[in-house]
Amino acid sequence: MSGSLQELRDALADLLETGLDIPIARFGANANPPCIIVRSGNPYLTTSGYGTDHINFEVLLLAGPGSPEAQADTLDELIDQVRFTLLDASYEGYRFAFQSVDEVGIFNDKDQQIPATRVMVMTERQMQRDGSTTP
Repeated sequence: MSGSLQELRDALADLLETGLDIPIARFGANANPPCIIVRSGNPYLTTSGYGTDHINFEVLLLAGPGSPEAQADTLDELIDQVRFTLLDASYEGYRFAFQSVDEVGIFNDKDQQIPATRVMVMTERQMQRDGSTTP
């Protein structure tokens, strides 16, 4: 396992897609809610010690059409599902940790305004002298 940033992002997306049983909206694709979008967090990559990377991901949970108030219960359920799903390792063996959830807001996707919230998730990897990484 190399633990590249792309591999980690894809592993998180696959883990969440399976655990929540809703699709991932990939970069550049139209969002068809309910769905999940996984992208880099801010900050994306920091160090947490010599040779150890701390990597943040932003998981956008998009509910179906309706007002944020009407979709609050759906989003709360998705947040709980994310928390439970993150207790498991990904198929590749990577571990991810829940950090925080933002308030419910609106995600603008072309012609749509979709009730959504942002979940921050992190993982760490160890850098090796040979240029490889491990989770």
